[in-house]
Amino acid sequence: YLAAMLVKVEGMSPTALAEGVDFDWRTFAEFLERFEGNLAVNVAGMVGHSALRRTVMKNDATVRESTPDELDAMKALLAESIEAGGLGFSTSRSFTHSDGDGLPVPSRTAAADEVEALCAVVADYEGTTLEWVADGCLNGFRDDEVDLMARMSLAGRRPVNWNVLTVDSARPDDYRNQLAACEEVAARGGKAMALTMPVLV
Repeated sequence: YLAAMLVKVEGMSPTALAEGVDFDWRTFAEFLERFEGNLAVNVAGMVGHSALRRTVMKNDATVRESTPDELDAMKALLAESIEAGGLGFSTSRSFTHSDGDGLPVPSRTAAADEVEALCAVVADYEGTTLEWVADGCLNGFRDDEVDLMARMSLAGRRPVNWNVLTVDSARPDDYRNQLAACEEVAARGGKAMALTMPVLV
């Protein structure tokens, strides 16, 4: 499932994934062990919301919200994964992110309360981080997205890093909206920070 999702979301080659990656791990610790002795650079891994939901909820992960018991299981799995070396928690609500079957990735089906509860787990671990991508990262943030960013930051007691701020002279209202969203999160006591990259516009 995750391989097919990566093919769709990240545009990875299915052949390269099939031939180059053996998806036989079952825990985040086992995933990190795959890197031991095989890399010449430092690597840090985020614990993905879609992977948590898929592990706990199976096929239901893409079609409904979690139950209280399922959320508790995800929280425990997130804590276990961070303790094993996870850098933090990442989630997506972007309309551009679909799985291999064309359905929304599991994180897109989660209620805002679920996202907030998972961010609260991260608050217990010093040095961790939060990351998300949403529709507003491309088109300017809606009020509900600004609200969720603030809730994430406050629950996690750390900044929310979002992807990606693009300053485009053809669409100046987008980046102004996005910067204003960060200011609104700050006014509520949280912190939102944009990842950006050089672009030619």
